[in-house]
Amino acid sequence: MNRTFEYEQTTKICFGRGRLAELGSYAAAYGKKVLLVTSQKEGSRKALYERVIRQLEGGGLTVVHYDGIIPNPTTECIDAGVEHAKAQDAELVIGLGGGSVMDSAKAIAMAAVNEGRAWDYLFFKTPAPSGTLPVIAGPTTSGTGSQVTQAAVLTETETQTKSAIFHNLIYPRVAIIDPELTVSMPAHVTASTGFDAFCHCFESYINVGASPYTDIVALEGIRSVAAYLPRAVQDGNDIEAREGMAWADTCGGLAIANAGVTLPHGVGMTISGHCPQIMHGESLALTYPSFLQFTYPYAIDKFAEVGRIFNPKLKSLSNQKAAEGCCREIENLLRQIGMWISFKDFGVDKETLHKIACRGHDLPDYQANPAIADIEEIYRELLAGYERVNS
Repeated sequence: MNRTFEYEQTTKICFGRGRLAELGSYAAAYGKKVLLVTSQKEGSRKALYERVIRQLEGGGLTVVHYDGIIPNPTTECIDAGVEHAKAQDAELVIGLGGGSVMDSAKAIAMAAVNEGRAWDYLFFKTPAPSGTLPVIAGPTTSGTGSQVTQAAVLTETETQTKSAIFHNLIYPRVAIIDPELTVSMPAHVTASTGFDAFCHCFESYINVGASPYTDIVALEGIRSVAAYLPRAVQDGNDIEAREGMAWADTCGGLAIANAGVTLPHGVGMTISGHCPQIMHGESLALTYPSFLQFTYPYAIDKFAEVGRIFNPKLKSLSNQKAAEGCCREIENLLRQIGMWISFKDFGVDKETLHKIACRGHDLPDYQANPAIADIEEIYRELLAGYERVNS
């Protein structure tokens, strides 16, 4: 056990049903001019956005609503958001939506007060940002954990590159995590985002940079996923399940902010960079079965611990057998929530998979995996997800 570690979390977490009603009072502490960042106004989301704007304006705040964020947000939609923030002289950015929206809000808030574009401040570039507008994050999905992380993921369309800003400055000041906001999520979005939450917890747990603190948080999130994700997919109105997944999502964010992710996330981001029609959670599901088989021999004890969370019968078996069982249990979860999917389902050919594999080391996440996958191994794992059949 590594007992030399650091843990940072600067976001004030306001968790619970009905907490969105407190948004106005938190926002007022940071200024009068608000840029509200969301996805497009449609369906139930339109009513939510209108309610939030009324609440903010009722508290004496001036609100400009930018609803141009798309899934797998691009540099173009973030640049447009920055222009809105600058034109308004925004003092605060509120990101209300899923991970794409919250990531974009953080990127917009940072770029609004620094030279250049948000893309100029990726994790490996210099100089680092010198400041940011304060951000309040309100998740309407349960998966990315972006409301409590220092990361903002974005895609450069021209080069098909998906990468991230990663800096402690961009932690949201406040996260208002109201499970009631997730009730309207369709079943497949619930499954995709929920599996992402699991992956955050799981990859933080097996990460070579994990600590006793992140292990505690990650295992708590995994227990919540095991108990509540299938329920939330089956019945979106199950508020207890929605609350459990909101907690799992938050645990995952807290864990990755301090331990990080591993191989599937780096590859998954490259998948989405080349194939924007694939949601992030879907990109993870596409490679997870083969990733598990590759990795478990190098993290037997931790795989065994997770396997026993999903199936208590594994407690009577050796760690080796329980670790093997863990792989089966996670595969069963994918089947149960409708995420046993293949690249062919999305019209992705093998030539594209080879391009993705060749960029499999573009992001450093693979280095934190218990076993290092070379490009050939990454291609093998991608091919295993090309045409997946039930077995």
